[in-house]
Amino acid sequence: MTRMLLIDTALRLLSAGQLMLIALVIGRGRAPRPIRWATVLLLLSVAAYLADVAPVIDMRSMRIWPVVQLGSQSSPLALWVFAHLIFERRIDRRLLAIAIAITLACWINFLAAV
Repeated sequence: MTRMLLIDTALRLLSAGQLMLIALVIGRGRAPRPIRWATVLLLLSVAAYLADVAPVIDMRSMRIWPVVQLGSQSSPLALWVFAHLIFERRIDRRLLAIAIAITLACWINFLAAV
């Protein structure tokens, strides 16, 4: 491995750790509960994405890889929920159920292909 790949992986994992720490602080904060949990979900899914795309670590050989992959693929959904809650817009439950179903279907399809 080249030195740049190691530096890249170290920075990604450091950023993922910082995101998890920020998620912990926000989760224990005093913001309204729905906004807190949407923010925590968004930060954790972005941290999962950063860990999943680290070039040196082969996540597929680890037992936690399916969970990290699901978190990584849930980033757009988490961003959508976060944006609705932060701007105080009501989330349509049918759209949320469809979005969760599509995310899970993509995840299952991805795991079956690998």
